[in-house]
Amino acid sequence: MRSDDEIEGELACLGYPGFAYDPRREQKSCDPADLLLDAIDRSDLDARIVEALPWIPFHFPHLRWDWLIVEAETRGRQNRLGFVVSLAKGVAERRSMTKLSSTLNPVIGRIDQIRLEMNDTLCQESWPSVHRQGAHQQRSALAAHWDLDTRVTESDLAHLW
Repeated sequence: MRSDDEIEGELACLGYPGFAYDPRREQKSCDPADLLLDAIDRSDLDARIVEALPWIPFHFPHLRWDWLIVEAETRGRQNRLGFVVSLAKGVAERRSMTKLSSTLNPVIGRIDQIRLEMNDTLCQESWPSVHRQGAHQQRSALAAHWDLDTRVTESDLAHLW
C-alpha cells in the first residue's frame, strides 16, 4: 500500500495540477486505475489527496473499469469508488462536457448496482465521532446516496482542475 507521499508523487506524475510543484512529476509512468484503487482503499488519506481523487476518472475516463470495479467490490470500497466517479461526472456536467459525462455514466450505473448499504467515510476513518457526525449531517445528496460521511462536493472541486 502506498504512503500519502507516494500517492501524491504518482498524482504529480499523472499531471494533477495541485501537485505540479512536485519534482516527481517526471518519474516513470503511473497506472491511474491502480493508484485510484489504492487510494480509496486507505482508511485515512490527506485531505488534499482526497480532493484530487475525482480528477483521475475526469482525466482518465477509459480506465481499466472492469478490473477496478471488481477489486473495489472485493475490498468493500465500491461506495467510495462510485462517489469519486460521480464527482468527476458532476464536474464534467458543470463544464458541459457531455462526452465525458456520457462515458462515466454507465460506469456509475455498474457501481450503483453493487452499492453497499453501509455508512463509511471518504478515507477519513480516524475522524473523531463529533467530526464524523458533523460531516454526516452536512453531507450532500450525492454523498448520502453513496452512504459516505464527507463534505466534499463537485462544486468544491470544479475550480481545482
